[in-house]
Amino acid sequence: MKITEALETLGYTTGTTVTVAEIANRWKNLCKKHHPDMGGHVEMMALINDARDTLLHWLKEKPEAVYNTAAADYSVMDLFQDILDKIGHLPGITIEATGSWLWIKTMDKTHKETLKAAGCKWSRKKSLWYWRPAGQKARKYRKKEWGIDKIRSTWGSQVINPTEHNALAM
Repeated sequence: MKITEALETLGYTTGTTVTVAEIANRWKNLCKKHHPDMGGHVEMMALINDARDTLLHWLKEKPEAVYNTAAADYSVMDLFQDILDKIGHLPGITIEATGSWLWIKTMDKTHKETLKAAGCKWSRKKSLWYWRPAGQKARKYRKKEWGIDKIRSTWGSQVINPTEHNALAM
């Protein structure tokens, strides 16, 4: 399916911002209307699912994609720049971008307060710090939390060198 067809199927108009959260929301609403268990047709659900998958794949391959919140539009790279300015100077950290989230690995417990102050949170199950844009929530698939490997394979992964983080502002 072409990107334009997928956008049209999910009800996007020209010039609207496409976000992972918005795709999920539109898909959920369309499922409520068109799911076969709700009186819809299997063919329509297949089209809706294909459109969602096409757009999610497109956003995964397009790191400069624009995300939005209720307050303003911003690019993921601008958000990363802000958080990297706050934590990029910390020695001994590894920062990995997956979708619009950052995962931070450090063995130095002295970074805890700096990471918290920068808006990062600790994931006990993954034993990693993470940062996400405001308004985005963790997703559970059938009430199961995703492991970091599943997150990487779904959204892609890129290790960011904190000393070269200015290169992100394309």
